[in-house]
Amino acid sequence: MSALRLRHTLSAAGMALAALLPAAGCRSRQDRAQAEHDAVEAIQKSDSVPVIAKQIVRAVADSDAPAFARLVDYPLERPYPLPDVADEHAMISYYPVLVDDSLHRVVTTSPPSAWSQLGWRGWTLLDGRYLWVDQSVYSVSYVSGRERVMLDSLVRLELASLAPSLRGDWIPVMCLRAVGGTAVYRIDLAKGAHKGPAYRLAKFTSPAVMRQAPALTMTGYVAVEGSSGIATYHFRACDGETVSYTPFPADGSQPTLDATLPSGRDTAIAVSPSRWLDLLPKK
Repeated sequence: MSALRLRHTLSAAGMALAALLPAAGCRSRQDRAQAEHDAVEAIQKSDSVPVIAKQIVRAVADSDAPAFARLVDYPLERPYPLPDVADEHAMISYYPVLVDDSLHRVVTTSPPSAWSQLGWRGWTLLDGRYLWVDQSVYSVSYVSGRERVMLDSLVRLELASLAPSLRGDWIPVMCLRAVGGTAVYRIDLAKGAHKGPAYRLAKFTSPAVMRQAPALTMTGYVAVEGSSGIATYHFRACDGETVSYTPFPADGSQPTLDATLPSGRDTAIAVSPSRWLDLLPKK
């Protein structure tokens, strides 16, 4: 075979292969679409899956943000320092951020057996790795790729705003503001392995001094107690003062920072969740 003919043969073969690739890719997309359709229909026809789960699967399969938004219990908590999703209107806008391709694929292709009921916690998809459902979606444990990028950016901004003595390898956990007062509190978690108290509570007397050293710093830990998994943070200062905080009291009451002063006097400070960057004064 001459060199010219060989080049012509290779070129023709390449063009033939190139012509086949779009068709193969198209078939692959068609196969995925068909598999998703079959899985969604299997959920809709299943007697072992609750109606709310069927509605969620259908809304996600249709990429119907308003329909999904109607199925959520608000506010929908997102990992701090991301803002929570406040209401249906906010969810419609936030839907593309929350429900990325990975979550879409999991929700729409999981079989009925992937949904399970876990007592008082309601129904969950794949053992709680993605979402929790009761009468509505009350928790989404999955964090999307875009949310992770946003989280990283917000964490960097928070840590950079702290006094140098508070910076380092910490993960912001929450920010609290005194109800009817000016005090601001933040809780951070030390990165890496922990041999002792891993949490830190810092108190600032007002938002105006949030860029300065805190008025009080305490170290502590978190304990999860009871069948309901109620989390309580416990802190101690160098002078012996102690503080405990339960973000979600079992009785639904207003959360408080319960302090015992070095003198032995007890005091309770009503607090509400906030976001550090929302309170932080401009430079």
